Amino acid sequence: MTATVSASTLAQLEDEVRDLIGGMAYDATFTPAGLTTWVDSSLNWAAEMVAKLMGLTYVVANCSVSSANKVALPTDVVSIVQCKGGQLGMGKVLMESTFMIEDMKNPNWRSRQVEPTVYIQQDGATLLLNGIPSTGYILVGYIQVPTPMVNSTDTPDSRIPPDFHQYLKYGAAAYLFQLATKMKNLDLASKMFATMTTGLGLGPLPLAQISVQR
Repeated sequence: MTATVSASTLAQLEDEVRDLIGGMAYDATFTPAGLTTWVDSSLNWAAEMVAKLMGLTYVVANCSVSSANKVALPTDVVSIVQCKGGQLGMGKVLMESTFMIEDMKNPNWRSRQVEPTVYIQQDGATLLLNGIPSTGYILVGYIQVPTPMVNSTDTPDSRIPPDFHQYLKYGAAAYLFQLATKMKNLDLASKMFATMTTGLGLGPLPLAQISVQR
């Protein structure tokens, strides 16, 4: 019989992150009064990374297409996985493209009224198609940002399995160490991030793949 893993609370994870980062020298960004906020931010970043790397918050939804060939997506989309024209499980897969490529192929692509063949991510929450599907919508598969933890009793997004909660602290520590920028801290950031991804069964990933830009 497999033991049930209890969900970690934000307060518990905060303490575990503090244990990992220990007495590292904070720069001006890390004031004592703001430490809890930074730990919270780093834990939510780690949860987002786990969800993205594992595809845990993957959603498939019918999204309406406007007369301007635009598709509005939720603002909490992390990345687009695929787009398909037509109904669920049917229709042609749309290829991702760019404005430059489509302008070179056909300067009038924005006014095409036939079935789309490509999509362009115009910004984080808007897709632009090179046509209008007869169904009036396309099927979009995307990964969402996990629900942020705010209160001390909050637990990670329910789509993140409890078995993975213990690895969020390593991702959070990696975030904080990288922000500290000193060489020894960057080395620790790489090791912490590798510990997280290895624990998820992904194997170590190079620090170059970590982006803390918000």
